[in-house]
Amino acid sequence: PHLCRSGYYCLILMNTPAESCARYGRQHYDYCDGTFVCYRAGAVCEKIPESGLWTVAFHPELFEGRTLEKRIEEYTFFSYALKEALHVSKEEKRILASCADDIRMELLRGADAYKRTILIRHITRLLDYATRFYERQFIVREPADELLIRQYENLVEQYIGEGKLAQMPLAPLTVQFVTLMFLLGVPLQSFGLKR
Repeated sequence: PHLCRSGYYCLILMNTPAESCARYGRQHYDYCDGTFVCYRAGAVCEKIPESGLWTVAFHPELFEGRTLEKRIEEYTFFSYALKEALHVSKEEKRILASCADDIRMELLRGADAYKRTILIRHITRLLDYATRFYERQFIVREPADELLIRQYENLVEQYIGEGKLAQMPLAPLTVQFVTLMFLLGVPLQSFGLKR
């Protein structure tokens, strides 16, 4: 694979192909009208998506000495892996595109004393919406995650309750492997566990 590094922050909105929306592991995507990917300046990327509807890229020098210079680290989604991209609804996609369009329109205007300030405000608005949508993604998934955790805890209690831990202690790697297989939908009977 080719690796690349950019000195720019990059925000990319892509169309999500219908076939990739069906499942991710054991779960269905909650939204699949678009995928929003973010890269930190200086990040090493294996592959930058080519199917972007639009890209907003900005250099860190744009906001030197401004509030955004200190706040940029609060936008934790810049450190997410590609597989942790934000999947957006049609309405969220429209809002993000509107923010990107405002940035584009400001770039087309002539230079004046307000251009940098207005660009930073438009970028901040885009970042704030992205934060809102990322947090929504975690809130929407919370009940399903909670159920999964309860099921896992029940399995561990069952394993210990049946005396299997004393007979055959599980190494951490084995516990991780069983957990992964469970998340991927491998039948629990394969491991001698009952549901």
